Amino acid sequence: MHGPVTWRKTGQVMGMNKRVFNILGLFIAFLSIILVSQVVASSQPIKNQWLSTGIITKVESGIIYLIDKDNILIRIDTTCAKIIRLECACTKNNFNVGDRVRVFGEITGKCCVKAIQIRFLNTAPMPKELSYCDECNRKPDKEVKVIIAKEDIPSETGCGPSDTDNTYNWKNRGLVTNIDYSGNRITLQTSQGGFTVRTGSAVITNGNKRIAIARLNPGDAVKVSGRLIGNYEVDAMNVDITRTRVDAQHAPTQTPVSVIGYIQQIDYASMTFRMTTRSTTIVVAADDNTQIQQQLCPKRFSDLKPGMKVRMSGSGIPGSGFAAQHILIISVAP
Repeated sequence: MHGPVTWRKTGQVMGMNKRVFNILGLFIAFLSIILVSQVVASSQPIKNQWLSTGIITKVESGIIYLIDKDNILIRIDTTCAKIIRLECACTKNNFNVGDRVRVFGEITGKCCVKAIQIRFLNTAPMPKELSYCDECNRKPDKEVKVIIAKEDIPSETGCGPSDTDNTYNWKNRGLVTNIDYSGNRITLQTSQGGFTVRTGSAVITNGNKRIAIARLNPGDAVKVSGRLIGNYEVDAMNVDITRTRVDAQHAPTQTPVSVIGYIQQIDYASMTFRMTTRSTTIVVAADDNTQIQQQLCPKRFSDLKPGMKVRMSGSGIPGSGFAAQHILIISVAP
C-alpha cells in the first residue's frame, strides 16, 4: 500500500539532486572561463616595450625627461611606475636632475614612454640625511672611504696641457644646455650629471678652427678637458665642438625601440649583427658601452651567436639601423 507513495517521493528527491548538480556544474564552468581569461590576459606581452639608461635632465609632476648616451631626450611618464632605490621598492618619486636611472616601460609616442619600472643606478648629490631611502629607513651596511688618484690627461691638441701636468684631471663629453656669455661659463649635461664649466682660459675649437664663446649655442655637443675645481664645477682647458645644434637639427630623428628577434648574421670585427623580428629584419650596431646580459650575468659581444633569441633595446632610424644600449639573451641557439 505504501510502495507507490515511496517511489514518487524518491523520484522527486532524485530530480532535485539532478537540478542542483546541473547548476553546480554551470557555476564551475563559468568560474573556469573567468580564470582562464585572466591568465591569458596577464600573459600577453606589453606592446612596444622599451628599456634604456640615462640621466634625468628635468623633473615635473609625474613626468621626467631622460637623456641617453646618444643625447636623445625622452619624456617619461612615472605616474604608475615601480621605483627601485637601493635595492628596495619605494612609492616616493624623489627624482632629481642628474640622477642616473634605468627605465623599463611602453612606448606611447615619439620620444614618449610610460614607465613600468624605474631603477636608480646612482643619484645626484643629496644632503647626508637623505642619502638613503627614507621610506624604507634602510641605511648602508657599511661605509667605504674612496680615494681617487689624479690621472694625467695627454694633450690632443698643441694647446693642451703637457703629459707631466697632472692638474688637468677631468675629461668628458656632453650637451651644452645653457651659456653665460658675459661670465664665460657654460652648463654641460653629461652621463655623470650637470657641470658648470668655466671657459675664460679655455681654447674653444670647431674642427681645426679656433672660435670664441659667442659662437657656442645651447644644444651643441662638446668634448671638454680641464680641472675639477669644485662639486660639479670644472675649469676648462679645451672645449671642442663635436656636433653643432644646427647639425643635430638636420640629423634624422632617432626612434627608441625595444624588439625581440633571432640573430641571423654577426660581424664581430665591426660589432654589428642582423636580426629578424616578428615583422622585419634590422641591422644592429653595438659598442663598448652596450650592456649584454643573460639571466643577470654580464656577457661580451663575442658571446652572441647566430640563432640566439635576444631582446634589443636602443635607438636609431627605421630602415637604416639601430644602436643597441641593452641586449638581453633570452635563449641560446638550438
